[in-house]
Amino acid sequence: MILERAEHPQWTSNAYLLADEDGGHGVLVDSNGVEAPLLEQIAERDLTITHVLVTHHHMDHVVDVAGLAKRYDVPVVGSALTGEAGVRLDETFADGEILRAGGLEIQVLATPGHCLDHHALLVDDTDCLTADCLFKGTVGGTGGGGPNGYADQ
Repeated sequence: MILERAEHPQWTSNAYLLADEDGGHGVLVDSNGVEAPLLEQIAERDLTITHVLVTHHHMDHVVDVAGLAKRYDVPVVGSALTGEAGVRLDETFADGEILRAGGLEIQVLATPGHCLDHHALLVDDTDCLTADCLFKGTVGGTGGGGPNGYADQ
């Protein structure tokens, strides 16, 4: 499996490239505005992108999902709640759904602690992209939904 990450220097949000193998298939996960290294890897590894996946609607994760989808002529896919929050989606996924890109199997996991539409992605039962539910050295932010945020989620 190929897993590449691009971190935005100010926001510290991540965008990811997941792929099965060189010359194979993959997906882009989130868009933080600094995906150039990921796009270089796609070209260098001769990858076919099948989807742009969105973990949640926050701006630092959806900056250019539409542009990435257009570049690779693939759908933007996220939860219905992400679409309701204003992100233009071409397809939706649901909790527990399995998405495939070549030999990759990506299970969608609803994780609404950061925001109600937040989802993590479990890849091949071994790696989990948690987006903003976990931060380096701490739990993720739970800053919405009243004085306790989404902590009860």
